[in-house]
Amino acid sequence: MVITELCLELLSSRISLLFRAWEIKSRTVPSRAVLVFYQIPLTKWSEKGIILLGIGKKITSQRCKGYFEDEWGSGMDVLMEGTEIRKRYRTGEVEVEVLKGIDFQIFQGEFIVILGQSGSGKTTFLNIIGGMTQASTGELYYKGQPLHSIDEQHLTLYRRNEVGFVFQNYNLMPNLTTYENVKLAVEIALNPLSVCDVLREVGLEAWSDHFPSQLSGGQQQRVAIARAIVKNPELLLCDEPTGALDIQTGIQVLKSLQKLNHNYHKTVMIITHNAEIAKMANRVFYLKDGLLDCVKVVKNPLDPESISW
Repeated sequence: MVITELCLELLSSRISLLFRAWEIKSRTVPSRAVLVFYQIPLTKWSEKGIILLGIGKKITSQRCKGYFEDEWGSGMDVLMEGTEIRKRYRTGEVEVEVLKGIDFQIFQGEFIVILGQSGSGKTTFLNIIGGMTQASTGELYYKGQPLHSIDEQHLTLYRRNEVGFVFQNYNLMPNLTTYENVKLAVEIALNPLSVCDVLREVGLEAWSDHFPSQLSGGQQQRVAIARAIVKNPELLLCDEPTGALDIQTGIQVLKSLQKLNHNYHKTVMIITHNAEIAKMANRVFYLKDGLLDCVKVVKNPLDPESISW
């Protein structure tokens, strides 16, 4: 028997909708994030009525049950949400579906780690969130505004103003100093942070006049992080930021990311193959074969120094 609880709480000008569903007999849980938290303006409710989203198929896996034990997201602002996100690529006569219908929510200020085997769709998923590419079908909203139906010009503005990218390859300008590399991003930002303040946050203030060739790999990656965050974006997206680094250097990079998440309340998302890094997250997204297999809440996130690689 399926028991469903529907709780509506009137909170100033918003309605918070919390929907939970589970099956008592078999203890199974839905695979597509049935624990859903929406904050929707009252005007939208009056226009469209109440619509429940995110109900998926049932699975018997217990490895993500922590997600359903916590009412994660309660009282937090929804930064982004997607429904039935699919991405297809065509090569000649062959069409490959990389993402096969993903429902998700991202909350303001959380730290998310994305895990999954090679080919599971992690990078494609992150690129869609970052506006580097658009989904083939599905709906994607950022702060309530649709991203799935906007033109390339507005998508460029979204990438420029709202998203910071950190890649495994640092992509620094070799003929510019640390300060100048970070300063580049300020030129296109609407409300940038202080370059000196950001370099101080990532521990590179003393290396501001050094060129990339004079920096270690970990220092170059922290320059890339500073360049991404100085724009003052809401989302910081990192694709394997520690993949080419040794353990100690990787820890320093992760400390910088965690510090920016805490001090600036930025939402950080990291793709990694290192499952240990998930221990420092608020939530972990597990992708498998183009699907969001499950989402897990980490109740007590660790500091990077406490992670055993």
